[in-house]
Order: sequence, then C-alpha cells, then structure tokens
Amino acid sequence: MAKDNMKKSTIQARYDEILKAWIRKKTKMSLKYMILAIVGILSTFILLMTGLKVFHDYKNELMKNQQDQLLLMARTISRNVSADMENYIKELELFSSIIEEKDNDEILRQYLENGIDLALNVYIEDENGKIVKALKPSADDPENDSDELFKINDLQMISDAGNGITLWQGHVDLTPEKAENEEVSLDWNNRDVLIFKKRIENPIKEVSSRKKHPSGIVSDDSSQTDSYVSYVCYMIDEDRYYDNLLSDVHIGTNGYIVIKNSENLMLMHPSKEQWGISVISGRMEMFPDLDYQSLERLLDKQNRGEEGVADYYSYWWMEDEVPRVRKISGYSPVRIGDDFWIVSAVVDYDDYYQPILEGFQGIVMVATGILLVFVCASVGILRLISANNRASHEIDYLKNLNQVLEEMHRSENAIAHQQRLQIMGTMTGGIAHEFNNFLTPIMGHAELLMLSLPEDSDEYDSAREILQASEKAKDVVHQMSAMSRKNVETIFRNLEASKLVNRFFRMAESICPESVEIEKKNDVKNEYILGNSTQINQVLLNITVNGIQAMSNKEEGKLKLKAYVKEQSDISIKEFSKDKVFRRYLVFEIGDNGVGMSENVRKQIFEPFYTTKKPGEGTGLGLSLAEQIVEEHKGMIHIDSEIGKGTTFYVYFPVIEVQGNEQKGGSLIKKSRDAMTDFFEAEKMQVDVILGHDRSGEGDIGLAKQPQKMKVRKINVMVVDDNHKILSLLKDGLDARESINAVMCDSIEELHKELQRMVPDIVLIDENVGNYSGIEIFMSEFSDSKDSLRIIMADSINRDIVEAKKRGLINGYMEKPVSEAEIIGLAEQISRNIKNLNKL
Repeated sequence: MAKDNMKKSTIQARYDEILKAWIRKKTKMSLKYMILAIVGILSTFILLMTGLKVFHDYKNELMKNQQDQLLLMARTISRNVSADMENYIKELELFSSIIEEKDNDEILRQYLENGIDLALNVYIEDENGKIVKALKPSADDPENDSDELFKINDLQMISDAGNGITLWQGHVDLTPEKAENEEVSLDWNNRDVLIFKKRIENPIKEVSSRKKHPSGIVSDDSSQTDSYVSYVCYMIDEDRYYDNLLSDVHIGTNGYIVIKNSENLMLMHPSKEQWGISVISGRMEMFPDLDYQSLERLLDKQNRGEEGVADYYSYWWMEDEVPRVRKISGYSPVRIGDDFWIVSAVVDYDDYYQPILEGFQGIVMVATGILLVFVCASVGILRLISANNRASHEIDYLKNLNQVLEEMHRSENAIAHQQRLQIMGTMTGGIAHEFNNFLTPIMGHAELLMLSLPEDSDEYDSAREILQASEKAKDVVHQMSAMSRKNVETIFRNLEASKLVNRFFRMAESICPESVEIEKKNDVKNEYILGNSTQINQVLLNITVNGIQAMSNKEEGKLKLKAYVKEQSDISIKEFSKDKVFRRYLVFEIGDNGVGMSENVRKQIFEPFYTTKKPGEGTGLGLSLAEQIVEEHKGMIHIDSEIGKGTTFYVYFPVIEVQGNEQKGGSLIKKSRDAMTDFFEAEKMQVDVILGHDRSGEGDIGLAKQPQKMKVRKINVMVVDDNHKILSLLKDGLDARESINAVMCDSIEELHKELQRMVPDIVLIDENVGNYSGIEIFMSEFSDSKDSLRIIMADSINRDIVEAKKRGLINGYMEKPVSEAEIIGLAEQISRNIKNLNKL
C-alpha cells in the first residue's frame, strides 16, 4: 500500500512537471504571438497613418497645381480684358477729338458698318442724357425715319475710370415699328451693350433742329444754339464681346468665367438673367432662401483688388434646383483707370478632388500588389540568408585583408612624401644660405654707393633701386627659410605700421571684384607694432574676403578700409580691458554693406567650425584662427553689425615706442623693449633684432651725420665670418664711420688674436664659422664677458638660437643678409647709453 502510494506520488510529480513545462511552453508561445500581434497592429497603424499623410500631401500638392492653373487662366483673361478696355478708352479719346468735324462722319459711319472692335454706335449727348448727334440715330428723334432707330434701356454706371471717363451697361432694343426688319434686328435688337462716356473739355453746341444727311447721319444746324453738349459716347456690343472672349471657355464639368465690377455688380455671366444684378442682393431677390455667407467672404477677398485662389460654398445658379456645391475661384483684377473689375474663374471642387482620389486609390492598389509580391519574395530571401552568411564571412576576411594592404600602401606613400619634404627643407635651407651670401655684398655696395653719391643724381636713384630690389629678394629668401624651419617659435619683428597698411590696401584691391567699390583711408604715420607680418596679413585678408562674400548679392557693394591709431583712454568697447600696458593701438577698420549679422551669429562667429556659408564653401576656421592670431599679438577684435546694413570689424594691435624719440633718451627705448619682451617671452615667442632698430634709416641716419654734443669713445665692432666678401663689404661700410672701430675675423685663430688686443662692444658671429657654430664660439670665448653685446647672424632662426637667447648665451640675433646699417644702428644705441651697456 505504501509502495503504491509512493508510486502514485512519483507519477503525479512527473505529470505535474510535464504539465508545468507544457504551460511554460504555451505561455512563451502565447507571449511570442502576443508580441507579434502588437508589433503587427503598431505596424499597421503606422502604415495607415503614413498612408493618410502621404495622401494628404499628395492631395494638397495636386490641388495647389490645379489652383495655380486656375489662377493663371483668370490672370490671362483679366489681362486680355484690361487690354481691351484700355483700347476702347483710347478709341473713345480719338472719337472725342474728331466727332465734332462733319468731314469725319463718313469715316466713322464706315467704321461702325464694318463692326470694327464690336462697335455699335458713336454719339454725343448733353448733360441731361439727351442724344444730340449720333452716327446711328436713336428712337428719341421722331423726325428721323431711318430703319435703324434704337433705344437704350436699363442704363447704369458700372465704373469710373477717372479723367472724365465712365463706363455704363445697358440694353438696346429697336423701336417697335422698326423691329420687323429681320436684318436690323439681328444686329441691334435685344443686345446688351457697354457704353464708354467722356466729358468734352470744349463742348459743342446742341442743335434744336436737325437735318438728315444723305448717308443717314443726323447733322445739326449751327445757326441755332440752345444748350451745350457734355459727353461723347462709344457703344460696344457686350454680347458679342462675351461670346468671343468667354463663352467657349470651359472649366471642368460645370465651371465658367464671371466678370463683375468693384461694387459686386455682375457684368458678364453664363446666365443672361444675372447680367447687371448685384452678386448678393440681386440673387437674394431671385433666390431668397439660400445661404450667402461663404459667398460674402469670397467677395471681401476679391474686393481688395488682389489676385488669389479661394474655395467657398455656393450654388449652381443655372440649374433648376440650384444645388449647393463647394467651388474653387481663381480671381484676378482688371485695371480700368482708377477703378477695377474682377475676373473670376469658377470650378467645382470635386472636378479637381475626385481625379486625385481615384489616382490615389489606384496607387494604393498597386502598392498593395507590390507588398504581396514583396512578402512572397521575402520568403525566398530568407532561404538565402544562411548562404549569404557564409559568403559574408569570406567577404569580411577579404575586406580586412584589403584594408591592411591599403594601409601599408598609404604608409609607404606617407614615408616617401615625408622624405621628399625633408629633402626639400634641406635644399631650401641651403639655397637660402647661398642667396644670403649673394645679397649681402649687393646690398652693402648699394648702400655704400648711396652714401657716396648726391641724392639728386641718377646714379643715386639707380643704387636705391638696386637696394630696394635686394630687399624684396631678402623677403623671398626669408619665406624660403621659413619653409625649412621645424618646431621654432613664431618670429616677431618691429613692423612699420604705414608700410603694413599700404601693403594690406594693395592686396585688398587685387582681390576685390569690379562690383565692389573700395574706400580707403590711412591715418597712420610713424608708428610701429611688434608682430609677424604674414600672420597679420592673413587675419586682415580673411576678414576682407568675408566682407566681399557678404556683398556677393549686391549690385553696388562698398568696402571701407581704414587704419588709424587710437589712445587706450579713447577705446570704450566692452571687450577692451583697461589694465592693458600699452598706451596706443593701431586700429584696422574693415566695413562692408552686405547682409550683416544677427546677435546670435555674432556670439558664435569666432567658434571653430561655425560658419553661415553653404556646405562646401567654408570650414568655419578662418575667424577662429584670426582671433587666435590677434590675441597672440596682444590685440583684440570687435564686431559692429546689423541685419541688412552690413558689418564692420575693428582689429586692434598694440603700438610700441621703439623708433627712438631722441628727446626721451635710451630709457624710453629700453622700457618699451622690456615691456614687449616680457609679454612675448611669456607666450614662448622671440623677438628678432631685440634692440629694436630696423633699416628705416637706410644709411641716412648714422653716427657720422648726427651732431655730437659730447665726445665719446669709438665703438669697437667685431665681425666673425668665413666669407671674405662679406667681411670686406662690412669693413668698408663701418670704417666709413668715424665713431666706429671695425675689426673683421675670418677664423677662430684670428678672433683669438684680436681679443688680446681689444675688448669689443659688439660681437657679431656667423652661425657657422669653419667647423664651429657661432653659439659654441660665444660659449668658449665669451662665457665670462658681460661687456660685449653678443649677436648671432643666421640664415634662419632655429631652436638652438632661440634657446641660446633664453639662457643668456647671446643677447640677440639677426637674420642674414646683414648690412652695416643694422650694425650702425646697434652702435648708435650704445653711443647714447654707453654707461648702461649691460642693461641693453
């Protein structure tokens, strides 16, 4: 019994386990199907909403195209009607000038008989509306027995065109006794007409008795003058005008063209019963139980004298039951002098909507078929997935192998390119060195010739041209040297502001298109700044190019370029800090009349990669780099801009006092020099020719020409170079100065001998003398000397020279070619402050 119970318990447990496993399986399957059902429902809903959106966009786009076509039709008809009305007014002007002459009656009669421009009659009436002269007589004249007597009924004014011209609409009938003539009735009887009236400035006199002309024209007896005539009238057949212009125009199934005046009076309509009635009040009398609110809103839009398209609810007035329908109206104004009419092209909304709906239904059916095909194709595609997986592994392997090979190839090309660059750098340095050796004697001899020749002679001008050409060649050599430099700090020099400004103005003119006018103003005189001319030109040209591009859509662009010096106390912009060291700033003002910038754009304009240009037209790095360069020069940039009025950039650079105001003495020079040195050395930058003299004198200002207030000893200058031509040239130039004692050494041995005989004030050593470098010579021969000013002459400034200056091994450096004028400049400063040489 116990065994049976145990056996039953084991079977029950097994059954419960199987049941639980089955329930779990069913639960997982149910959850899986539930998830699939939810995904299917969501997908169906998304597809449905997407389809509705596509249909809505599709319908709107097609409806817009149809409405544009409807508006184009209304615009075309309105222009035709406007041209016709203008032509009729011109003809009325012509008739007003010739109708008083009897000789013109026969011409006018033939004009009417030929039916030119749908003309029916030309006549004159007085201010009371009584016809006093007509090319075709009226029924108001009982004495006339013509077969063409007519009578105007239901006359009402429809427009006032200004200048005394009005337009009237009426109905013309033959007199009952003359209506039996069928031929006359065909032309005249039961006709709607347009009448153009013009007030005559010099009215003729009315005739109390008339005579009948043989041609049928009523003439007057000039012997009697009872009253004055006021108007010339020109009658047009409105029925024929409508038939010719509008009756054959069909729009959709029930569409039509209607013309009304600015006071909602119906002028032309497919239903003759509605001619001459008001759009609202006239129809209310005909159909009092209808709703006119939507039609009134449409008339409010049309009465503004503008063209447009609107949909509204109205009725088919020509059908018996007058059904309510949704319509679309494309309307355009007809200008008639000071007034206007409105041409409205009306079509049933369903004429446009139903084809769109049917087209979309067809698209849906096609899409459904494509979806079924896609589902069937998906089943087959799933069978190919496993095979594709195997193939994808092989493809990935080959792809990775190809990438490795490509990287190896790129690395080889990069190494080869780097080697070529290294070779080019080495060659560039060697070429620059050789050119410096060539330029030194050229420049030196040119300066010697200038010193020995009269300034007003042709030979002096030739020597000066040689010197200027050499200076340009020197700049080219410096640029070549810069290409071969590696990891050297930016070189800053004393820059003459006026030359920098003039060069910038010339470069701006060269890049400025003909459509842009340049306005230049240079108020800079003898100021100097410390900086890198290449970088400064880069900043100024970048801003100038941006200004020119901002004026690309303007027919008459205007670029304003100004340069001036401003005191620190006069600068009131918020970007400027009042704790600046420098007293004055050189300001470049670059303005344009382009599109301008918003406040949000101005806040981001200096951010890297931010640009307002189209993709591919700019990187957004130009102004960011410009701001960085200006800050390195201890300057700043300020922007003043307004949308639609243009932008002005203000670029500030500090002005330095290095050009020797002689009355202030050497202390001012040293103070300005030390201030600049502190700033730029803090930024890991070096100043070339640190004592501050450039070649501005060109030999005209030297010790030999300066008045001597006190007797000073000669300045000992020692130059060490292994190039005998350079030494010979420098010796000739320096010996020409009475206050300089120049010693030239072409080797280390010669230097040892000369140092035993004298203590030099200035020592200039080439960067390489024989197998020794200039820095090594200074370290070995002048390590304990503090009285000599130690200068390195180098083709290009490298890191070793910069580090030697920082460690105090040398006092400064000069870029070759070096002339005696630069050496004399150093000697001048020593002569002015000989007792404080170690502080210079």
